[in-house]
Amino acid sequence: MTEPLPDERRKAVSLPPRVTADVGSSPPTGPPRLLLLFIVAMLIGTTPSLTGAQSTPRLPRWSGSRLAVDVVKLKSGKTVRGTIARMDADGSLTMAVSREWLRKADPKLLASVEAEEARTRVAALEQLRDRIKGELERVSEESAVTTILRVERKRVESQLAEAARPEQPQFVWLELTAKKVSKISSPSIDQKRIAGWSWYGRLANVEARDAEDLARELARRRIDPAQPVPDLSERLPLRLQNEREWSARIALIHYSLGKRLDFQGTGDLLVRADHAKNAADVAPLVAKLFGGQVDALLKDLLNEGHSAPGPPAPASPKSSNAWLEPAIREAERDRARAFRATRVDLGLERRQATVNSAFAVELANGKWEVIWSDRDTEDGSQVRPALEAGIANDPQVRSALGLLKSLGANGDDQVRSAIRFGAATMAAQQAVNSRFSRFQEPFLQRLDGPPLWWAN
Repeated sequence: MTEPLPDERRKAVSLPPRVTADVGSSPPTGPPRLLLLFIVAMLIGTTPSLTGAQSTPRLPRWSGSRLAVDVVKLKSGKTVRGTIARMDADGSLTMAVSREWLRKADPKLLASVEAEEARTRVAALEQLRDRIKGELERVSEESAVTTILRVERKRVESQLAEAARPEQPQFVWLELTAKKVSKISSPSIDQKRIAGWSWYGRLANVEARDAEDLARELARRRIDPAQPVPDLSERLPLRLQNEREWSARIALIHYSLGKRLDFQGTGDLLVRADHAKNAADVAPLVAKLFGGQVDALLKDLLNEGHSAPGPPAPASPKSSNAWLEPAIREAERDRARAFRATRVDLGLERRQATVNSAFAVELANGKWEVIWSDRDTEDGSQVRPALEAGIANDPQVRSALGLLKSLGANGDDQVRSAIRFGAATMAAQQAVNSRFSRFQEPFLQRLDGPPLWWAN
């Protein structure tokens, strides 16, 4: 799902859209400046005191649609309107569809869906109850994880004991196999936000109305549809979770509520984030993390600005997640079930700082998979007074600058440029961190909350 479905508890079914700002600028003036910019900007990304808080398959798009919802035309001649929550590699779809819309459009189909929905609800609650029991046996120590497991066990047992039929959710799930689908018309992200907010506000006839008409009604209600849409997880029916989804969900719980394992670095070099807690750790951190790069840049200086030859190109390209392999090995040694790794890449000629971040979990079969990733690029020449002041006053940065000056990199202009580049790195990391927080928040509310789906 490109945009999350909304609800009062502000949860999100899926990732916010990936945002990258690509801004060009003039190149740095010389090799000494490169050395200073490189290490200080990279160091900012490993300074905890300075940093703040699935991909989906590409859908066929038809231009000209004024609706705010996904429209799926079936080979039977019928159409389904709602929002596509998932599209599998084989073209099969999972859609969230308004119950009231389906009642009018196809009451026979709704009756069939509701009968299955009632059976699935009981099975899903029993499945969750048994899984929570097993997880509590595995987690013996008192912690925030055990607390949420006990709270969830009590909630699930209470729901199973209820004799009365619960109120029907606003939406139903529809599973459409690829052989049933003829064509998909998918609106823009902005239009999807309008639909999400319209469902959230329970506007009438969301599926049939022009997006601009819905936007005008939202404006009259003082709702800004450009804002991230709150999710409607509690307005969706329960679903059974396969082992893959459950193991990822519980790993996220352990990461978020237990002892976090985080890595930061550059290229294929990663260190644990807790290795840089005070100024005394800065010099060995720089030596460990950036030693090879520092040597290469020093050789640049000795070669009078001509780049020294690099290592030979690998025989075959690495996978896009090869940089996570050292983190995976350390996570396995720690018996961690999840970790987050953040990598800073500097485009010194373009004066850009890019932060790439990935969240990986160990599945029940022992395989590690990335279930969330994001990136942000910021202009290294942009003035950011507040961030620059915080960087300049940070003891770790002062220690790093002292180390660099001992290598011959000095001059107020160079230091100022380094701090500015560091501020760009920091801004990019804060943007990515904020989006990760929005990703993980809904999954910490309930263990049968939003579906946790991601691309292979």
